[in-house]
Amino acid sequence: IEVLDNEGRSALHWACLHEALDVVQVLLRYEASVNCQSLMWGTPLHCAILKKNREIAMALLQYGAAVNARDYVGNTPFNMAVHSSRKDIARLLLQYGAEVTIANDLDETPIAAAIESGDFAAVQAIAPLIRAD
Repeated sequence: IEVLDNEGRSALHWACLHEALDVVQVLLRYEASVNCQSLMWGTPLHCAILKKNREIAMALLQYGAAVNARDYVGNTPFNMAVHSSRKDIARLLLQYGAEVTIANDLDETPIAAAIESGDFAAVQAIAPLIRAD
């Protein structure tokens, strides 16, 4: 189950991309690497967020997925959830310790993505979580 394709994707990446929750659960039970990093897709959690699949994201998090892992452009799963306006997934990631201030390689933070997409509710939800140091 740890064989990778030429872009570093595992069976778990593919199961997430195809939204096959039953396959994801089997792979996790057989200890597939939940944090395997592919060249272009990030971790399986990034794939679940890309597909906007909360159930798969939750399964991965329950098996220890790194909530603040970065993909090839520096996006965390939280960055992706906010950018795609998936408040339910963003809240789930926050419950598992997502950091709200991590900027991607373009120096875009989750709150900047929310502002850019006009998602005022997301801005209101994220703003109180940002601490001034």
